[in-house]
Amino acid sequence: MASGFNRPEKRSSSDRISNLPEEAIAEILKHLPIKEAVGTSKLSRSWRYQWTGIQELMFNDCVAIAQGQTTNLANLINTVLLLHHRPITRFEVYTLSSPSSDVDRWLLVLSRKNLQHLILSFRMQTPSPYLVPSSLFTCQYLRTLELDNCKLQLPPQFKRFSFLNRLTLIRLVYIDKRTLESLVTNSSLQSLYLLRCSLSSLSICAPNLEYCRMFGSYKSINFVDTLKLKKIGLSFNSEDTNNILADLWRFRNCPFLKDIDVHRWRCPPRLMQQEHFWNQKDAVLQHIRRVNFVHFTGMQQELGLVQFFLHKAMVLQTINIH
Repeated sequence: MASGFNRPEKRSSSDRISNLPEEAIAEILKHLPIKEAVGTSKLSRSWRYQWTGIQELMFNDCVAIAQGQTTNLANLINTVLLLHHRPITRFEVYTLSSPSSDVDRWLLVLSRKNLQHLILSFRMQTPSPYLVPSSLFTCQYLRTLELDNCKLQLPPQFKRFSFLNRLTLIRLVYIDKRTLESLVTNSSLQSLYLLRCSLSSLSICAPNLEYCRMFGSYKSINFVDTLKLKKIGLSFNSEDTNNILADLWRFRNCPFLKDIDVHRWRCPPRLMQQEHFWNQKDAVLQHIRRVNFVHFTGMQQELGLVQFFLHKAMVLQTINIH
């Protein structure tokens, strides 16, 4: 006997996927690794080019290579950039592979994409670090720049990145004084990280700088017009307290400095008369409220440094030891 009504036809899962609103598709794609996001083109016609709307592209083959797997990251990035016809605001590459001429092409494409955030991290130590091409310096909307294991030299016509607020330089093999000062003399810069770079005779003029982290061998670096600086991170050679004293002395003209992170790290001794620092200590320590020690081992020199802060930082509230 007929039932008098027709049972609704069950819709297939592929139909439901095809009919998702674009906002939902964009949210899904945002949380997928880029390789899987590109693969969604096979789901249906409505998904075919949706991945090209992803404005933040992140690539990482470090885990795969460390596990002995073969990767072809350069080909993947070449394909993505070839098919991507919309703005790209963020581009990040973390790789254990040696940099190649492909990177020059990537940066040329990105310079036309309104790029705002760029990270190039070549984590394999190579005899010839990657020389960043001049096309990088045409990315005038850049807000974040991180370079690891690169060489950097400014083109003559470059003035500055007007919107740059975060600069990270790691294992920079070659950077001349003019290049770095052009990058750090910037009214928009708020965070500066100089990690394992060999630098000397440098003046940093960044009136809106709030955080600075320096690990490595630095000589004659002066902070000029950095009155808003609130927090610093420093490297500490547990065999020689001169380095931390020399670093602290650099920040004597930062009246709002309240937080210090001290990381134990083997770095060369500094040439500085301790007596000069002791006589001027109040200029540096009068506002310090928190000191955070990282990789603390309890050596006599480290304990002496803790005692130094306890005795000399008059408004100190907290010392954390890790």
